[in-house]
Amino acid sequence: MKSREILLAEAPINKLLWKLSLPAMVGMFVIAFYNIVDTIFIGRGIGVDAIAGIAVFFPLYMIVMAFSMIFGIGGSSLISRKLGERKKEEAENILAHIILLVFSSSIIITIIGILFIEPIMKIFGANNEILPLAVEYGRTIFFGVVFFSFSIALSNIIRAEGEAKRVMFSMIIASLINIVFDYLFIFKFNLGLKGAALATVISNIFSGVFLFSFYLSKKSILKIKFHNFKINTKYVKEIFGIGISSFARQASGSFSAVIINNLLGLYGASIAIAAYGIIQRLVAFVAMPIFGIVQGMQPIVGFNYGAGDIKRVIKTIKSSIFYSTVLASFAFIIFLLFSHQMIMIFSSDPELIEIGDRALKIIFLLFPLAGLQMVSSGMYQALGRTKPAFFISILRQFLVLIPAILILSRFFALDGIWFGFLVTEIISFIICFYFYKREMNLIKNRFELGDNVENVKVSV
Repeated sequence: MKSREILLAEAPINKLLWKLSLPAMVGMFVIAFYNIVDTIFIGRGIGVDAIAGIAVFFPLYMIVMAFSMIFGIGGSSLISRKLGERKKEEAENILAHIILLVFSSSIIITIIGILFIEPIMKIFGANNEILPLAVEYGRTIFFGVVFFSFSIALSNIIRAEGEAKRVMFSMIIASLINIVFDYLFIFKFNLGLKGAALATVISNIFSGVFLFSFYLSKKSILKIKFHNFKINTKYVKEIFGIGISSFARQASGSFSAVIINNLLGLYGASIAIAAYGIIQRLVAFVAMPIFGIVQGMQPIVGFNYGAGDIKRVIKTIKSSIFYSTVLASFAFIIFLLFSHQMIMIFSSDPELIEIGDRALKIIFLLFPLAGLQMVSSGMYQALGRTKPAFFISILRQFLVLIPAILILSRFFALDGIWFGFLVTEIISFIICFYFYKREMNLIKNRFELGDNVENVKVSV
């Protein structure tokens, strides 16, 4: 335990950031890679309508993930700061609350999802061609929601302890399991989309059990203690207060995806929905490693903010922005040069390739600006700043993207939807940059560091 605390408190920032980020980046990269392979299997083994069916279901899956992230990110931020304050018993109490909240919410979500999947899919943009496929896939997926929810929540909590490698291994093994069963169920047993969903459920079961077992071992800093399984409204409010921004980001992303799918159905039919489904997988492929940096950043910022070492907090945030921007810029170059080849991997349909190629080039045109935006939201969560964290979380997908695509699609039809992403990137970057600069000044003033923070020794 002490060695991990010393690591968070004293290790060189860049080395520590990569030590915590790399496992998260690798794990999330593997998940993104699995999503791409899964989509390739579905496109090649089942068809374009099947890709569209998953694209319509995906916003609902994002909502399920959003609930898990409330407890995982909200809880991990609290736990990081409690460990930084040397309040281990309070951190263990928070862990028990997270387990209770995840279990109860996921059971409710499972029941609602199985019973109402068909009307939900209609609202989310499924037409008569894709509805049966989306329902078949979604109804099966919901049987694994409990394990999926624990996997998402506990991943964040375990990272707060500095055990990022364990989370990485769970992601890698779960993704490999998913790919193997995907291939078997789709190509060998001809189970169609139900087979793809079953493969996902099996991998979620493994991941959830593997991560939960960490807290039943002697390797964790925090322990599960039965006397802590009593709801304390103070902790519930704090968890929700911090985690609600993650929920808002996921939920607003889900809501915008629903709007986009419906507009795509209006201006481009099922083929455009399928093209956007592929683009979502490709965006996730490059965004996941950046989120890995953010997840590596958060326990360092939370721990050192709790300990009062503001110099380390500021350096960690600045380094995270730099590395995230470098990754986003590299992705921008690759996808701009090879967009056509990227889409061709998923399908040989010429219309889908044409739509997807054009959309991918437009959407990625300003992707280098995304690094600052992703780090800003994670920064506020780690600092426990609930209001700005919530605002930044809903800014891009809800406050800017939805109005942009609704307005521009009226003038430019299908292209207007893609142009909406460019407008969103510019406006969101400007606002996030303003908030970032303001927060840096607030931190310096709050701890009376002045402007030259690098040369000031922080006293707690």
